[in-house]
Parts: sequence; C-alpha cells; structure tokens
Amino acid sequence: MKKPLKKDQPCTNHAKCGRIVGPRGAKGLCPACYQAAKNAAIKLNPLTCEVPDCGQDVIHAGHKICAMHRARLRREGSVGESGRRNGRFGEWHLGPKGYMIQRIDGKYVLQHRYVMAEILGRPLETYEHVHHKNGQRADNDPSNLELWVRPAKAIGGQPFGQRVDDLVAWIVETYPDRVIAALAARTAQEAESVLL
Repeated sequence: MKKPLKKDQPCTNHAKCGRIVGPRGAKGLCPACYQAAKNAAIKLNPLTCEVPDCGQDVIHAGHKICAMHRARLRREGSVGESGRRNGRFGEWHLGPKGYMIQRIDGKYVLQHRYVMAEILGRPLETYEHVHHKNGQRADNDPSNLELWVRPAKAIGGQPFGQRVDDLVAWIVETYPDRVIAALAARTAQEAESVLL
C-alpha cells in the first residue's frame, strides 16, 4: 500500500524557512531548502569527474561525472574527450552543426565565411555561400574553400549546392535517353527554322 502524499506540511527547516511543502516535497523540505542542503553537501565533499584529465567538480549529487560529460553521454552515448569542445569567449570553437564559430561584436560568425571574406577583401553577400571541397566543415584552410553563388529564386536559379558542370554531368549519366531525345528535338527545331 502506497503512503499518502503529504500535503501542505511545513518545511522541516521551518526555523529558517517557513514555506509550505506541497505533495512533492523532497525529504520534507521545500525546493529552495532542498537545493541549499544539496549544495552544502557537495561543498563539504567535493567530487572530481571520473573522466581522466577532466578535473571539473561534480555538481549533481549521486553522479560520478561532471555536467559536461553527463550531457555528452546523454546526447552521444559516450563521454568523449576530457576537454571542452567550445572555446572560451573570443576563441574559434566547434558549433552544434560542425562549423567553427566565434562570437565577434555580439554576433556569432562562421569561420569559413570569415576566411572567405578576408580572401575577397569584402563582406560576403547573402546569396554567396562557402563550400568545403573535402566535406569537412571544420577545415577552413583557404585551399579547401570555394565560393558558390545561389541566384535569387525570382531569377529561376539552379538548385542550391550544385555546380552547372556537375549537374549537367549527372543528368547526362542518369537520363541519357532524355538527353538524346531533347537534343534531337532541338536539332529538328533548328533545321525547321532554317527552312522557313
């Protein structure tokens, strides 16, 4: 048989607190007193993260690894490397989508766009995109970067991320029958226009 939930009981730390503990009161304490007691216990017995070379303190009671490694374990299934992935303020660091980013003048800047702007000597336009030749988003060596342009949709530009030569080669390889038919139709139209 389950114990009935305590309702409207005073906090057991009533000498200092005076709050009422609702049905979810942990160990008879209100949320503020419970958190204060937990923080005091952690300060008395500080634990260091068990990941080798981490050195950060464990701030959550009952855990053996720091909050950073707990978040990685939850997201990725492993604790990963010991150090931080994000740089301190003003340093390039790996962003959530795999690009190197930095906060400059209160705005996040992508390193590949920053490097390309430095190469060009001007800011990039909104329709200009920087492509990584080797597919590695964090490799921002100037030799690995290429400027791509996406014409406005109103102009009827090509699909995003396609070079014309690559697109034509793919169409010829994938749809050779349609290419031959289109060329034959065009040749017939040109011959007909010459006769008229």
